Amino acid sequence: DPSQPMDIDKNNYRISYETLPGGEKIEIRFLSARYMSVAVGSSISCEFVVEGIYSDNRINRNYVLNGSNVITCGARIRPAEVEIAVAGTGYEVEYGSVFDVSKVGIDYTVNGVRLASTSAEYRKIADIAKTIVVCEQNAKTAVGSASITLSYSASSSFEFSTKPGSVRITPAKLYVSTTDVHVIAGNEVILNEIVYSGFKNGDNQSVLKQAPRLTTEANRFSSVGEYAIVISGGEATNYEFEYDNTAKVIVSQSQVEGSRWKDATEENGKYVKTAKYNYGMAVSMEVITTNVDYKVSYFVYRNDAYGADGEEALAAATEVGTYYIKAVVSHEGSKSQELYGILYITKADLNVEVYGYDSVTYDGRPHSVSGRVNGVQGLEVTVWYLDKSNANARPTKDAPTNAGTYSVWAEFDGSANNNYNTAKSVERTFVINKATVSVTVEKDQFIFDGNAKQIVYSVANKDILSEQGVYVAVRYFYGANDSQIVYDPEYPDAANSGEAPYEVGSYVYEITLVGGKEGNYVVKRTTGVGLTGTLIIGQSSVTGGSINKITVTPKSEGTPTIIPVDTELTYVHYASLEEAEKSAGASNIWKAMSEGNALSADESLIFLAKLAVINNGVESNAFGGPVTVKLQLPAGIAGSNVKLARVNSSGEIIGYVNCTFEGDSVVFETQDLGYYAFVKEAILNTTVVYILLGVLGFLLATGVMVISLKKAAQYRNMKAIVDAKADIDR
Repeated sequence: DPSQPMDIDKNNYRISYETLPGGEKIEIRFLSARYMSVAVGSSISCEFVVEGIYSDNRINRNYVLNGSNVITCGARIRPAEVEIAVAGTGYEVEYGSVFDVSKVGIDYTVNGVRLASTSAEYRKIADIAKTIVVCEQNAKTAVGSASITLSYSASSSFEFSTKPGSVRITPAKLYVSTTDVHVIAGNEVILNEIVYSGFKNGDNQSVLKQAPRLTTEANRFSSVGEYAIVISGGEATNYEFEYDNTAKVIVSQSQVEGSRWKDATEENGKYVKTAKYNYGMAVSMEVITTNVDYKVSYFVYRNDAYGADGEEALAAATEVGTYYIKAVVSHEGSKSQELYGILYITKADLNVEVYGYDSVTYDGRPHSVSGRVNGVQGLEVTVWYLDKSNANARPTKDAPTNAGTYSVWAEFDGSANNNYNTAKSVERTFVINKATVSVTVEKDQFIFDGNAKQIVYSVANKDILSEQGVYVAVRYFYGANDSQIVYDPEYPDAANSGEAPYEVGSYVYEITLVGGKEGNYVVKRTTGVGLTGTLIIGQSSVTGGSINKITVTPKSEGTPTIIPVDTELTYVHYASLEEAEKSAGASNIWKAMSEGNALSADESLIFLAKLAVINNGVESNAFGGPVTVKLQLPAGIAGSNVKLARVNSSGEIIGYVNCTFEGDSVVFETQDLGYYAFVKEAILNTTVVYILLGVLGFLLATGVMVISLKKAAQYRNMKAIVDAKADIDR
């Protein structure tokens, strides 16, 4: 590169320059004065060495530096001579096929030197020449030879020339055969036609120069025996004959005739028999002969060539499908008779049944029946269930769990089986009966005490039912369109239970089941009739101690209360310390009132009573709401100077109760149970009156208001709320 000076520091310097031949001038310029320690006029020897496959390998020149301190030396390289030739000979292709030019090898010879195909020079020349191989042969080219020519891409660096080659087209194989001839002795021998195999390009025997001919020594005078049939004499341009001389003339003494297929029908000239699959056993066609001495041989094939295509015969026809049956009826010394039939084996029908119990009782588990195929081992069936009580139900394979009536059947799916048709059993009815829940109603009559009342009942096997999520509930009816359902306390949704009745009256109730699975059970009562009954909340008279009778009337209703049989409204009275000591804790209250500061000097304790409601042995804390109590007292207690006071468990007076005396009975309104003291006073101290009024006012302002409102909320009528407000106002 003249623009890039070389760093030359010695006289001898080798310059490498690579180029392709073709007349390109190689020019080297030396700037001697500046870059070389050579004086003007000195001689420089330049030697050009061309390495590789090109001509004029060495060029020597001597140059003298001129005054300009620049010399130019150069040489011209002429193109190399390259011959491109088809490598080797012996290329062949059979008539009817196309020669594959990719199999042709190529030689490159440069300046008389043949390049090795593995050399870098070979690959370089091949890349430049881009040689293309062309053969004029095609599938219809006749037997002979065809030229192989070469073309290339021109290059200024090489002078290319080509040397063609050739391919030889060889004859194709043409196979010639015939078939056996059966003839009765004394009859003229007529040979069968020649059979050709191997023609190309749609050719037929018309392209043959000379068709092959058949010859045999057998004739009408030949004795019984077998005679060879010889094929020979064929000539053709494009074919080479291959003769199969295995066919024979078979001369027989007589002809077997008259045999026919049994139980076969003729369809379009063919004898056909259709039979069902025989569970793996052989199915066959039978031939009827006219002579009991005739021997019948059967050959079973799957193709309609009846073995002529080389197919081996089967042992027997067993599976579903189409079979081609060849029957050979033979007799010694006679020509055999051949019969050809078609056997269709179709799928067999099955007898499917469903079996098992007809009904079970619900127990929370799935219950199934079984199905089977009668007479055949190893076939699986599917049992289907259909819920007849659900119009939208679909058949399912899952065994049912819930109570109901089901249609059941077994089915064999023949779509996935080659030998059996789909089969279905007769449908049966399968019933899962509802399980019985036994409920015993032990009590449904109560005495009013202001608290909600539920019937008392027991459930057999309650634990088992709870495990299955089934619980007993009771619905109470307050009117035609008003009812409340009360759940078992163990029911998961018991917090949403409705209200049970608590007011005096009669209520129809119904025993039912909840939990989501109640449809699987039927409730039966061990007592009474049916699942409904009547809950009674009433009033009654009770006698206790020396007091003859207590009558309790709900304040809001104004009518006597009917007390249920399992509720005991009772009281205990203490007319003296001695009597008070009979009850635990009562003596302390008596002493506290008599000897303490609860009473003034003008007051004296004359009678102590305890009012209580006992429900199933449990003592209640209070009435369910304000009531009117009438107590019949011992004679001589009632009087104008007797006050009635509420007393706590410490013997302290927590308030006085307004009361009136009717003969020997005292009548007062309250909602509180507990101790009541009858206090006798000579003169009511004014100060005490104001104190008592203050205490009473405080109690009314706090306790009575809260209690009245809470209790009033439990009533279903406005009158109770009005009465509660009256308590507050008072």
